[in-house]
Amino acid sequence: MVIRHKRKALVAFLVALSAGAITAILEKPVYEAHAALLFNLGREYKYIPEFSGPYSSSRREFKMEELLNTESELLNSTDLRQKVITSIGIKTLYPELKDANPQDQSVMDAALLNFDKALAVKSVKNSGVIHVYFAHPDSVVAKRVVDLLVNSFIDKHVRIYGESRAPFFEQKLAEYTVGLQEATQNLRDFKQQYGIINVDEQIRLLLQRQSAVEETLRLSKSRANELSHKLAALQKLKYRVPRNDPLSTGVDFAQQRLLELQLKEQELLRRYNENSRTVSEVRQDIDNVKAFMRQNEEEKAAQIRRQPNQAYWALELETTHLEPELLSVQTTIKDAEQTLRQVNDQLSVINMHKGELLNLETRLAVKEGLYRDYLSKLEETKISEELDLKKVTNVRVFQEPTISPKPLNAARLLKVMVGALFGLLAAFIVAYFAELKRRGLYTPEGVEEKLGVPVLARIPSP
Repeated sequence: MVIRHKRKALVAFLVALSAGAITAILEKPVYEAHAALLFNLGREYKYIPEFSGPYSSSRREFKMEELLNTESELLNSTDLRQKVITSIGIKTLYPELKDANPQDQSVMDAALLNFDKALAVKSVKNSGVIHVYFAHPDSVVAKRVVDLLVNSFIDKHVRIYGESRAPFFEQKLAEYTVGLQEATQNLRDFKQQYGIINVDEQIRLLLQRQSAVEETLRLSKSRANELSHKLAALQKLKYRVPRNDPLSTGVDFAQQRLLELQLKEQELLRRYNENSRTVSEVRQDIDNVKAFMRQNEEEKAAQIRRQPNQAYWALELETTHLEPELLSVQTTIKDAEQTLRQVNDQLSVINMHKGELLNLETRLAVKEGLYRDYLSKLEETKISEELDLKKVTNVRVFQEPTISPKPLNAARLLKVMVGALFGLLAAFIVAYFAELKRRGLYTPEGVEEKLGVPVLARIPSP
């Protein structure tokens, strides 16, 4: 098939080969500038929420994959590319647009389109590295573009992540400072008003004191009861014991005589009736003895000589010792009861205002927590801003912009070979379609297949 259409196939082959050769000869060399950036999970990627409290968002840590995707988008941002194009100049980057008006937006759009085709931002998986490539016929321009793009990106990175929030935190810190002072003063005034220092410790001490006072009161009451009973017994005994010991007198004889007569009367009454003469005589004797005793009772102090009774004065001495002790114990009881009332009153006051005290302490704790939180945030923000001023970031250019030693399109022989390959393919395609367009019979097999009769003879062409 190819042999029969060799002229057409040769023409197609030569056309494709010539196109590849001409392209390899006429194509301008394109140089590629390359730079590499290293990203660390530094302070810029730690989100500090503006508000504190139970409903504030927590500090979120970025993953490396999210970080690289974010930074790649920043590198590909339109404003960054426009800045590079404007800084270098459209005419310098793309001389074919030198006659166009740089102020025309369509010209900038065309430059951005060409810039996008030449720019490549690639992140390395499972690492913190981003490679930046830019291709341009002028190697100096390519290197300048990459260098300016990287520096502009770092400035934008610092500007975005280093946005000043110190004034906001300073304002909130001032507000919470005033609130903290008010909460502290309210708690101090409340404690001074009700005599509360440390609730738990104070309750513990009051309960210990209450227990000790109750024990003292119990022992004192027991002792007072014991002393009271003892004094009462002594008083009864004192009334029974004479104060002085009397000597032998007629009064004692009269008492003895009276007792004898009374016994005799009772004995006679058992034998005689009351009107009996014997009983009457005995009763007369009893009346005489009683009259004698009444007469002598009035003269008792002058007629009878006496001396102190030792038993009576021993009881008197014991009573004298017990009465002051009882008085002291009773005083102790009164003091203990008063102290117990005071302790109970203090416990009642503390228990009554414990809820309010807890509320004030909770408010103070919340204010202190917010104050410390905003103070920490302000310090972190100031340190971060100071580092941003010095352009200390988590981005490191670990490979400065470099130019490839050979152009990207330096393999001219390869392009010629590709052209030859396409030429062979074109030759076969042309021969195939030429064969399809043929209408004659050129082989004995074709004649037999077409006419259905055998071929008897074949005359070779001259």
